[in-house]
Order: sequence, then C-alpha cells, then structure tokens
Amino acid sequence: MKNYFQASPENSYHISLGAIIFNKDRTKVLCHFIKEYKGYKNLYLLMRETINPNETFEIALKRGCLEEFGAQVEIKHFIGSIVVKDNWFGEIGKEIEVEKTTLYFECALVDQDDSKRVDDGTIESKSELVWIEPEELIQKMTEFFDSYGINNLNESEIIKRVLN
Repeated sequence: MKNYFQASPENSYHISLGAIIFNKDRTKVLCHFIKEYKGYKNLYLLMRETINPNETFEIALKRGCLEEFGAQVEIKHFIGSIVVKDNWFGEIGKEIEVEKTTLYFECALVDQDDSKRVDDGTIESKSELVWIEPEELIQKMTEFFDSYGINNLNESEIIKRVLN
C-alpha cells in the first residue's frame, strides 16, 4: 500500500509525529544521542515517526516511541508543529526538495525497556538513549544547528514551547 504520508519522487510532502517524553517528575527528556554520523557530531534527536496508511496519530506515536525508545507512553497533549523545507534523498538516492511537517506531542513515560527497541537499520535504532534536562537539550540542539544548519534537526523551539 502506498504511504501518502511519506515523501517520494512523486510527492514532495512528508508528515511525521514527534514525541517529547518526560520522566515522572518532568525534569528530564528522553532522546537519541548519536556521537557521529556522516560527518556530523553530537546529534540529539527527539522521537519522530512517519505515519503508516490507515494508522491514527495515537497509534503511530505510540508505535514510534516503542520502536525507537522501547518506551510505552501516555500522550498528554499536542504541542504544535515544525514545518521545514529540506533536501531528501530517500530510497532512490536522488535528491528532491521536501516540505516536512512534524506534529509534536508531550508524552509521559509509562515504561521503558531497551530490549523492545526495533533495529530497522536507521541511525535512530543504533543511537544511545539518554535522559537530559530540557534546557541542556535545547542548548545542544541549538549548537548543532548553528554548526551544521540542518533545518529538520532543530527541535529546540518545540522543546521551549512545552516548557512554557
């Protein structure tokens, strides 16, 4: 079945769901840490998942949290979105410009077990999972963005929004 949510050479639009997962006392956020990837260093990412056809936002978000973090979550509320235009290579290796929209939700951790992570070959499935204070995560994401200027990896504004 064609995934009309995912960008392709025929469709230059992409929609994903993102999660900001807090610990029980809301002092730390669970995120990916990737030490080095394709020349980039010290990359921090929130959970982001593409929706599958006929899948609700809630199911896709919970699936993404389980696959990427081994985490079961309770969805608290919708925070907002980030929309960026970026270059994407996809499966065909051909660069296309894509408008990517990511809808973010605040989530509370119910349970987390690394053994439940899914290794789908993506860089996220190989990441180190870290708990980090939101303010420190904002700083690290901003430093990364200032160094490399990659639009779709700067999630600092959405984290600031959830803190207010």
